[in-house]
Amino acid sequence: MDTKNENKDFRNTPEYAEYQREGFWASNDGKVMPFNTEPGALEDRAKEKLSEGGWLYASSNAGQSTTHLANRQAFFRHKIIPRMLVDTNKRDTKHEIWGHKTSAPIGFAPIGINKIYHALGELPVAQVAKELNLPYCLSTAGSTAIEDVGKANGAGTRFFQLYMPHDDELTISLLKRAVDSGFTACILTVDTWQLGWRHDDVNASNYAFYHGQGADLGLTDPVFQKRLKADGIDPKTMPNEAGAKWIDNVWHGRAHTWEKLPWLMKTWKELSGGKPFAIKGIQAVQDARKAVEMGVDGIVVSNHAGRQVDGAQGSLDALEKIVDAVGDKTYIMFDSGIRGASDVVKALCLGAQFVFVGRLWVWGLSIMGEHGVRHVMKSLLADLDIMFNVAGVQNVEQLIGNREWLESHPAGQTMIAERSRLPIMMNCILLADGSRVNVGDMIGNGMDGFIIRKGCHVLKIPHLYGNIHPDGTVEPCSENWLNVGRLEIEMQVYERLRGVPGVAECIECTSNGLLLQHYPNGSLRDYMAEHEPPPLHRRLNWVLQATDIIARCHEKGVLVFDIATWNFVLTDDIDLRIIDFSNSSLLPLSVEINRAEVDGSTVRVDLLHLSSVIYLIMSWQPFSVNCAMESEWPPIDQTPDLEGLECGQVIRNCWTRTHAGIQDMLVELRMCAKTSSSTGPFEQ
Repeated sequence: MDTKNENKDFRNTPEYAEYQREGFWASNDGKVMPFNTEPGALEDRAKEKLSEGGWLYASSNAGQSTTHLANRQAFFRHKIIPRMLVDTNKRDTKHEIWGHKTSAPIGFAPIGINKIYHALGELPVAQVAKELNLPYCLSTAGSTAIEDVGKANGAGTRFFQLYMPHDDELTISLLKRAVDSGFTACILTVDTWQLGWRHDDVNASNYAFYHGQGADLGLTDPVFQKRLKADGIDPKTMPNEAGAKWIDNVWHGRAHTWEKLPWLMKTWKELSGGKPFAIKGIQAVQDARKAVEMGVDGIVVSNHAGRQVDGAQGSLDALEKIVDAVGDKTYIMFDSGIRGASDVVKALCLGAQFVFVGRLWVWGLSIMGEHGVRHVMKSLLADLDIMFNVAGVQNVEQLIGNREWLESHPAGQTMIAERSRLPIMMNCILLADGSRVNVGDMIGNGMDGFIIRKGCHVLKIPHLYGNIHPDGTVEPCSENWLNVGRLEIEMQVYERLRGVPGVAECIECTSNGLLLQHYPNGSLRDYMAEHEPPPLHRRLNWVLQATDIIARCHEKGVLVFDIATWNFVLTDDIDLRIIDFSNSSLLPLSVEINRAEVDGSTVRVDLLHLSSVIYLIMSWQPFSVNCAMESEWPPIDQTPDLEGLECGQVIRNCWTRTHAGIQDMLVELRMCAKTSSSTGPFEQ
């Protein structure tokens, strides 16, 4: 796009569409965008980054997830009708909510315990919200003190979402802290007196608060501190009990009723000087009318993203009915199921005046912390700005409540996933060239591809959306090839590394995907899970091989980034090869790699990730760090004890940023190998 255009002079917000151009141009500068923001790819990447508990909590829904499915299906029955030859040179995504001017009608939904997704919890999310001028909503179940979140959000617009305790003094304390920290609205959630039945979380005993994590917002409350003291609970020595007491005051399982609402509204208004009060979780027209009757300043039409009541209606279906009933009497907001700009537009056209986005930014936070949140939300803003431009929308006001923009069909979902992501309910995949592959030949999957066995080779194909035919054949949808940018980068990496020792052999790059040599011995991670530690000399040999392989990649201008034991395969019991470059960056050969930076990441990220692989090999103990940026790596006092560990000093030097590049690390490792206490031979 032409960045010198008249739209810049017209609008009050940044021209977010330019973020698309940044992505298109990036490879010319030896860069790539941080990651794919297509919702499916985003979710897969987050799953790889998160711990099992973090993933299960973020992805779980109530019961059989049918409400979550209904949320998405509700969007499908509404189709946008674009308008042409409209002067969208005069367009702006700006909006206003309760007197606050914002960059778009989009806010950060309240989501709890962010520290299970990233070590810094809610802080980077609040910072990005301020930077992008989008309202941020803090959950009572947040894992960071209210005051710290307020400071992180600075001059940003922020609301406080309340899970109301049955302890009035504690409720008042929470509200007062919110007011004192600059939160300008209270949003009471009424659909979560306790969590819905979520099979995976229950099965895995996955409730962070009961395991000493995530209760910081409560533990910093003076009233709650009194309650702990009265019960003889020391949060430092009894973190599980302290966390349990906090969350049992929040998700207490004891319903409030409409009779409690006047007291809460009066209390908030007195403390805040009359600032807005809204209710979140309304799905029934009767409840919407009751809320308006009681004088609320707004309603968030939400079913908690399908996480509370299984088998319920889609939230967008509820929105349509509630707007018809009370849309002219209060401020209507929406959440549950937003995945892109088209969803935002549809919700606005059906009468929402504002929408909240949740899981998208959670995935971004999980993948890359602050940078991940920024990338996801800037991409959403770019998507919206471009949508305005190509669909003929000049401003938000043209959309709100204007159903002429939509062709809407009657609700009548089958409650069966009409478009399913692989691998689900299938026995055969129809590839791009028309050939068929039996699903029984699938031997693995990763961020960007499924691994299909084809004789002595494997085929790595993209994650696909497809139509499932009655015979179990999956036919990929036509737009899939547009969603596999990462796989294309990986193809280019393999081309540059062709013939480099230690790199898996890429036989062919085709329209179906990457055809790679099959290594039946599996990954180093699989070997470590199934075997006792081999002799020290063999482990040292693996360490030297892995480091030498990454050094050769650096010589070829490849920043590998995701270096892990599952990315190294064993050709036999001795030799390693690296087989995955799905998150790598390809730099021009003229660039000095030790000085290069790709979206905030440098060669040190490779060194840090490689050092964790070395630790795993030498200690044969689990250790993983969820970070994509050097700044996110934990301080040395939070890393495992290296005392007495072979190569421990090399790892420590890496963790303390002593090495300037991988050659420094390799030299030190070779010295370590020469002076090793191992008496066995080194295989070369």
